[in-house]
Amino acid sequence: VLEQVAFSLAQKLRERFQPDTKRAADLAATTTIADFRLSQEKRDAFNKLLSNYLGTKNHHNFTTGRKSDDSSCMRYITQFEIVELFAVSGVEFARIRVHGASFMLHQ
Repeated sequence: VLEQVAFSLAQKLRERFQPDTKRAADLAATTTIADFRLSQEKRDAFNKLLSNYLGTKNHHNFTTGRKSDDSSCMRYITQFEIVELFAVSGVEFARIRVHGASFMLHQ
């Protein structure tokens, strides 16, 4: 009985999560690279997200051999934003600028 229940459950899961190949093919036929481009609205939202990192923060997790309450782990970021969008072979990339102080090169 347990084997029948397991088999039935596995079959139902396969049916439920089996990809709809016709729908996937239709979607692939109508989707272009332009559909994945970063709109101005998404760019603004991403820049807003990045702005959460501005200011003085404790970066002890990036500072070797320091405790979390060590004041020497304080670093500040003055700029963190998308500054340029560019495409290479039809694939879009974003250049992101991070400007701060007291960061070492390997960080």
